[in-house]
Amino acid sequence: MKTPLFTFQLLAKSSFAGVAWLCLLVPALADDGQPRDGPGSRTQTVMTADGPVVGVQRAGLNWFLGIPYAAPPTGERRWRPPESPQKWLEPREATEFGNWCMQVAPAGFSKPILNEDCLYLNVVTPRDAPRHHKQRAVMVWIHGGGLRQGRANDYDPTMLVEHGGVVFVSFNYRLNILGFLAHPALDGEGHDFANYGLMDQQFALAWVRRNIGNFGGDPDNVTLVGESSGGANVFNHLVSPKSVDLFDKAIIESGSIWYGDFAPFYNGLTLASAEKVGGTAAAMLGCTGDSDASCLRAAPIEKLADVLRKIPTYSFGVVLDGTVMKESTRDAIASGRFKRVPVINGSNHDEWTWVEGLSEFAAGHPLTEDELQHHLEATFGATAHEVVPHYPVSAFNGSAGAASARAVTDGLFVCPMLALNRTLAGYTKVWGYEFSDSRAPFPFHEASFPYGAAHTLEMRYLFKDYTGAVGELKPLSADQRALSDTMVSYWTTFARTGNPNSSGTRHWPALGKDPVYLSLLPPGPRPISSATIDAEHRCSTVWQVPAAQRGK
Repeated sequence: MKTPLFTFQLLAKSSFAGVAWLCLLVPALADDGQPRDGPGSRTQTVMTADGPVVGVQRAGLNWFLGIPYAAPPTGERRWRPPESPQKWLEPREATEFGNWCMQVAPAGFSKPILNEDCLYLNVVTPRDAPRHHKQRAVMVWIHGGGLRQGRANDYDPTMLVEHGGVVFVSFNYRLNILGFLAHPALDGEGHDFANYGLMDQQFALAWVRRNIGNFGGDPDNVTLVGESSGGANVFNHLVSPKSVDLFDKAIIESGSIWYGDFAPFYNGLTLASAEKVGGTAAAMLGCTGDSDASCLRAAPIEKLADVLRKIPTYSFGVVLDGTVMKESTRDAIASGRFKRVPVINGSNHDEWTWVEGLSEFAAGHPLTEDELQHHLEATFGATAHEVVPHYPVSAFNGSAGAASARAVTDGLFVCPMLALNRTLAGYTKVWGYEFSDSRAPFPFHEASFPYGAAHTLEMRYLFKDYTGAVGELKPLSADQRALSDTMVSYWTTFARTGNPNSSGTRHWPALGKDPVYLSLLPPGPRPISSATIDAEHRCSTVWQVPAAQRGK
């Protein structure tokens, strides 16, 4: 066999500019972030450790929205670990989503907001919970958005709750400069530091353990679920010592992009490199001293937003702080130092067509063959000239955009996912999938090439009426609705039992010696070997992961 040209170690030297658009992962319920259905009636009062809440019954479900799980991280609480909210005595109306966390984004694909009071969560239950005598499995959702943006408001779990019978929890967490700033003036204060967004997630998970029983959920049967950067965060919780007692199973969608050294943004930046970025941001804010954080905490939020607009996209990420994250996620998993729970981990067949379509729209014309190498340099740096020959435009109906999308899909998503699953399966039960519906509804503008099974599109099959922030709702066909029903069954059965299989679905084998994945296609999934996925995505010939990183 010909020696592979590229490894993830080689790609570690590449630029992150090509993945900047991954932050645009913000689907919506309605323009104001509230459920589309009517007002509904009040639920019974539910007691939490902080005070009683009253939700709304809508569309056959109980919705408890905008519950504070932590105190507002404002003023002196900015860049500190989350703290418990102030308790309340009278029933609190929990009928509308809370504000989401400060973010700056291109118009149309997210909901920019200048707000720090944002640590709210939502609980959605079947109508008969919490009166039901049997506690239900709990699914806790971490939204995507490149750790820069996104909000819990945009994921309608009706199908999961109604058909799967689970209790669903989603929450907002600090992002970007407010969620992941490392700076000596903050890091030396004697508290956990830098990974404030991860600490928020852990605080929300601890809230679930304490309170979800009163909503009819089982606090000892919690499945952590995330997509894209949310999926990468699930991996981080698998290895963080602060998360070990907070969940029982894991589902990751399109979250394997950090594998190897390519994306330390998700895998763990060194403290020195993170503090260097923090120093740059502080200087932009006019805060140049290392001994006093008062200047940073006094900076107006408008100035923080201005820093985000000017600083490179992937500047604030997960930090190896020595406490929340003691080592890189890659190293921990490769060595078996992670919480060995059942895992579903997969990716989409055409992940990067989403981003290529955005790039084409921004440029005002399709990518040309002459532009292809320079275009790929944004992702693969100096190695782009070696990538291009393996993705000839002629093999993609003459579309340079489609060729570029496949190269990045293979190198950043699918091949890392296969390698990561091989490692995980050496220690725990793993089920792998590839979402492959080539006609999946895409809610945004058309491109010069088919989007296929692009990044985020599987969520339309799990979350009701997923459209993106301002996308156009497009219906699922009868066959696609059948696939949606099957995916909902797999996800929720796994949440209940730790195994996705039930009598009503095609058998999904756990990965073994000869790994078999499920190709999620309408009307129903089909088995596909890892060797077939490997060959189609050029994993062994182009993107081979170094042997030392493959695990057992």
